[in-house]
Amino acid sequence: RAIRALARKRVPVRALNDPVALANEAVALFCGLLGQAPPIRVECAQGSAGLRVPGDPQQIQQVLLNLLKNALDAHRAAGRAEAPITITIERQGDRLVMAVQDQGAPLSEAERARLFEPFYTTRPDGLGLGLAICRGIAETHGGALQARPAGAAGDPGMVFELLLPLAPTAIRLPPTPQDIAP
Repeated sequence: RAIRALARKRVPVRALNDPVALANEAVALFCGLLGQAPPIRVECAQGSAGLRVPGDPQQIQQVLLNLLKNALDAHRAAGRAEAPITITIERQGDRLVMAVQDQGAPLSEAERARLFEPFYTTRPDGLGLGLAICRGIAETHGGALQARPAGAAGDPGMVFELLLPLAPTAIRLPPTPQDIAP
């Protein structure tokens, strides 16, 4: 049902969203689609529990699902299909950052410069539309999507950061049990 809802054309919804719940739901959908998914950790930085972001929850999940799929593809291409993927959620000023980190091969500076261009892809079977669509969703929500190497030059991995504005006046709701979980 959740996959059908993502695919259905509909008017975007504006709601206050719990980013931890969105990330956990995206992970559950992703793992449900694959059957055998690598380990995926959702980590919430201290001080980020209870924060809310305005926007369409299905569109935000669509971005996370695409980033998870790209991370898995990067792992497979690097021969690390079972390596863990990490989603980190943290506050940075008046924004919330949801970062997906893979352990695939890092992209060159030239590849990163073109990464969000429509029809540009680093995969032989890719269309080059996923990241362009995801960046459009991020911008529609008043945010951004960016990529950077995970570590020092030559280290494995990339980090894709979805930056979203926090709800006005940085509404902090009481943490849910998911927010407190390790």
